[in-house]
Amino acid sequence: MTHRIPKKTQVEVRGWSSYIYRMFEIKRCAKPSGDTILLLAGMCAYLGPTGDADTQKSYYALMSLFVNPMQRSRITKAVGVLAKDIENLYRVIDCIHAYNKYILPNNGRAFDKGKYKLDFVIKVMLQIPDADAYVKSLVQSPLRTPSAIFHARTLENAKRRLKGVFGYDTEGHEEQVVNKVKVIE
Repeated sequence: MTHRIPKKTQVEVRGWSSYIYRMFEIKRCAKPSGDTILLLAGMCAYLGPTGDADTQKSYYALMSLFVNPMQRSRITKAVGVLAKDIENLYRVIDCIHAYNKYILPNNGRAFDKGKYKLDFVIKVMLQIPDADAYVKSLVQSPLRTPSAIFHARTLENAKRRLKGVFGYDTEGHEEQVVNKVKVIE
């Protein structure tokens, strides 16, 4: 089910766009186009008002992904993917919160300091149904950067290990393996 981001009042979007402009200035990053910032501000307005504490946490998590000096050319494409469905936005924010909760305290690298391809990282994040379980399973691994945690190969390995998280029926899979062994014998 696809939800379009509803139109918010001009005041809310204007407030969020000034926050976003300020964040790019503070981090000394090249700003994306005005349309991209307005779309990002509209998504932030959907999260809630600028003064809400939970909305601020989600805003800072989202901006840590976008405010990276290496990401200027990929921001527009990534914002377009997130704007298609509001659930995409929530899924990405959940992944960032999980990364900050489990990996960052254990010598992880912050999103705004990492080298990664934004659209590839978001594409992987959108495939993760339970961000906490996925990231928590990688705490003991040597992976510490966003590009490694949210990489396509890491996701494929996790799908094999975490079958319950990704919706695979482990009992049915075991029965299929047993049936194949019987057929071969």
